[in-house]
Amino acid sequence: MTSGPALERAGDLAAILTKLEPGDILFIDEIHRLARAVEEVLYPAMEDFELDIVLGKGPAARSIRLELPHFTLVGATTRTGLITGPLRDRLA
Repeated sequence: MTSGPALERAGDLAAILTKLEPGDILFIDEIHRLARAVEEVLYPAMEDFELDIVLGKGPAARSIRLELPHFTLVGATTRTGLITGPLRDRLA
């Protein structure tokens, strides 16, 4: 269990996702408060059970893709109107 405000950087979510076991449930309270960069990491994890990680910066940067175990995402909010359109579409 975590909350939207606790996930300040994409790496915060990546650390949680890489520790999931098959069949785990990831609960994010106040999901409407996720930072945009964190949401971007969540999308491929939700759709394809994959995590893209960028190593390095600038021209030398490279990306690696990690496969994630299948998990269930549960998001809670009292402010549904504040959930971004792309995230709402994926939760539907």
